[in-house]
Amino acid sequence: MSLKHYLSVFRVKAALKITLGGVICILICNYFHLPSSYLSPVILFMIMTAYHGKTFEVGVQSLVGCVLSAVYSLLIVYYFLDSKPLYLILAAIWIFFCISFIGKYAIASILSAILTAMSMFVAIFSTVSQTTTTVENYLIQLFIAVAVSWLVDEIIWPQRSREAFFLTLSTAYKDYSERFGSYARAGGRPAVNQKFESASLDIFTNLVNLVRRTERETRGEDFPAEPLLMLVAYAKSVYIKLDLIDGFMGEDHPCLADEDVTGELRALYSALSEGFGDLAGAIDENRAAAVLDSGLDGKIAVLKERYENMHLAAGKDQDYFEDLLAFGSILPLLEDTVTLLRKAYRVWSIICNREYDKLAQERVTRAPGVERDRAKRVFSISEESAHRSIKTTIVIMLLLLGELVFHLPGGFQASFYGVLFGSIPNTGQAHMRGRLAIIGVLLGLLYGITGLYIVALIPHFLILVLLFSLGFFISAYVTSGDQKIAFSGLQAGLMIPYVFLTDTGPQVNLDLAMMRFFALLMASAIGLFVLHNVWPVSPYNELKKKISKAVGISGAIFGKLLMLDEKEREEVESLVDPLAATLPTSASLLFDAQYIISDARLHAEEFIEIIESLEVIFAELETIKKTIYCGMDNELMKKYLEHMAADYRTVCGFFDKASQQFRTGDDISLFLASLISGIKDHRQEFRETGLWKQFPLEDVERDVLIATSVDGVLASLYKITVCIKKINESELPPGIGLRASKA
Repeated sequence: MSLKHYLSVFRVKAALKITLGGVICILICNYFHLPSSYLSPVILFMIMTAYHGKTFEVGVQSLVGCVLSAVYSLLIVYYFLDSKPLYLILAAIWIFFCISFIGKYAIASILSAILTAMSMFVAIFSTVSQTTTTVENYLIQLFIAVAVSWLVDEIIWPQRSREAFFLTLSTAYKDYSERFGSYARAGGRPAVNQKFESASLDIFTNLVNLVRRTERETRGEDFPAEPLLMLVAYAKSVYIKLDLIDGFMGEDHPCLADEDVTGELRALYSALSEGFGDLAGAIDENRAAAVLDSGLDGKIAVLKERYENMHLAAGKDQDYFEDLLAFGSILPLLEDTVTLLRKAYRVWSIICNREYDKLAQERVTRAPGVERDRAKRVFSISEESAHRSIKTTIVIMLLLLGELVFHLPGGFQASFYGVLFGSIPNTGQAHMRGRLAIIGVLLGLLYGITGLYIVALIPHFLILVLLFSLGFFISAYVTSGDQKIAFSGLQAGLMIPYVFLTDTGPQVNLDLAMMRFFALLMASAIGLFVLHNVWPVSPYNELKKKISKAVGISGAIFGKLLMLDEKEREEVESLVDPLAATLPTSASLLFDAQYIISDARLHAEEFIEIIESLEVIFAELETIKKTIYCGMDNELMKKYLEHMAADYRTVCGFFDKASQQFRTGDDISLFLASLISGIKDHRQEFRETGLWKQFPLEDVERDVLIATSVDGVLASLYKITVCIKKINESELPPGIGLRASKA
């Protein structure tokens, strides 16, 4: 079975599971003639598509959140409905409060907000008793959805994604091995353009989805999602470089006729083929990879020397130098490929040796004090969650205003989608882009109305169930695929039960379907208007903001640690731990960046390099913190820090500049490189004073450890500024360059 066929079968099984759950829901609702029967398949679709493998945990969270929302909603209905402005304010506050938890309890937050919004619409336009009935029906449908999703996902059909992930990842690296092997065999002749199993960017979309699915299934146990995402990112970067190398190897370049050049290229390609092949085998067999060929850098150096010698040749025509330019252009690509392969080996070694958890605990973001501080922030509201909550509340209130003033159709049914459109497109994932939501709504409605028309001609319950199952299956299959269209599939899947199922189970009612069509079309329009025109959100820009925040906070921690006057450890902790608790972790940044990994137009390699560098900074800051704590009374360390204080203040300034670099477009890398050189000179001046000779070796070692960690921080900060510069340059219009920042 080919990889493409294997992944298609895997997605079919996942979609069948969701369809089975949806059918069970409508059969239960039909058998007991339960009202609001469209809700249970809709909620089940949301839970099983987004949280496969964690349905029980997410279901319990949703039940708890919705029960709390039900109690609050009924209380304000009974006690404050007579004063409608006050009632609306209280309801809006609760919706705001619910959505503020979406980062930690996504489905529970959305479902709780939907319950409050629906009860608000019913209370305003109907009666108190009808509001109570609506809340009761919602909770019953939620319980059915939670029970069925857990039953199907973890009892009846516990599908596992781990095998699919490792097979897909090993196949990608195996293909790279075969590609470089084909280059080595081609020698000086144009390489045959072979078709490989991973010859599509869709492979990386599937890998990202499989990482998330497997992490949920294993509850994070024995599945290091963060380093595995790194391996996916490295594989994607190699894939992009291979496209360019393919173009060079596929043409008849005269420079390839040089036997020396051909021999060196063949040796490099063979070594790369062997390296990628061994890594693929290690991933497939779950074993440690062999030692990577240490001569790869030497082979690159020899090729560079050949290029320089050929470039100096005299008496050559223009065609010769144009061909030589093509040869020179692939040398950086080959060098980057070697670097990526080495990184992949290092990450796989960490995974195999089970060192990841240990390394994670050594970061400033994972220190015990930081974890305690972060745990206290479960109920705190961040700026990002506040923005998301405000926008959702605005959407709901605009829908309510539209019905009050303009008599827009839909009522509480429109409020359901109002919450979805207000909250989901803000979660930072590419497949949540709101512009695709309207497509899914229209397709779902069109399919549903067409299906109802068929059932009106052939009025059999079995026909309706089959049509519902087919639409549900197609929506679930689309949702599990390409992130560019996944949100359309999600919206279609949520839309189909709305059209097919009425309050007392499956019935044929085209008037009701059309009413829902216009209601949800209006909810979609208002939601998209707010999210794309009034208050637009770009996941790409949100990732930039988070990285900027991480860089800025890292600089603040650096300054607190190395320029603190107080000698008490408690004082250091009281300043550093709260700062570190607000840092985005490298894991959270990677998951926010996951859509970049599967998009060829975005800068996956640069962003992954930035996140890797932040990871190093986090680890080095933890080393500095522990060293400072252990040597509060160390006079040598105090004198050393006083000597370097001016430099470290300047470093803090560069952290601030780097945190604003996405916005300002300044190029600070050259000035930072000069500062790094100056710090080494000032450090040498301190050594030449001979003061360190008066202190015990242990004190000297602490100073050396601090100096080494500072070097690591500065090297990583330099990499970050260079990567941001590359990203900014690529986004500028042609003919415009970055300006150098003043030091």
